[in-house]
Amino acid sequence: MRYQSVIVIAVIFLSLTGCFRAVLVSTTAIEKSNEDDIVVSTKEGRQISFDSRQYNLDTDEHGQRVLRGKGKAFRQGEPQFKLFEGTIPIDDIKSISRPEKTSMFYVTIVAATLAVGYVLFWTLALNGRGFGG
Repeated sequence: MRYQSVIVIAVIFLSLTGCFRAVLVSTTAIEKSNEDDIVVSTKEGRQISFDSRQYNLDTDEHGQRVLRGKGKAFRQGEPQFKLFEGTIPIDDIKSISRPEKTSMFYVTIVAATLAVGYVLFWTLALNGRGFGG
């Protein structure tokens, strides 16, 4: 029974190791597909998060290439995001990234499932046998 807390601490540690990473995406990849969630960082310091199918590359009325869509805009240090609906000129974009699952995502899922199963097994097995159940 004393190993349960060690297992729970190990699972918490695994979950803090990082299950996602940001992968840089080119504008040509966005032209081909808008199936992924993306985060656009602008040169002025804003970040705009777009869900899949909520953005597309387009040409505005002046012939300039723009990223058009609906998302959530936020700045470093500000506590809340603001809804964004509009265009961002391609020249004003510093980087575009998308989240990608790492192998630690799957390791954490398996470890958490095993830990919960282990704790439940011993809780049910020792229930009513004088071990706090």
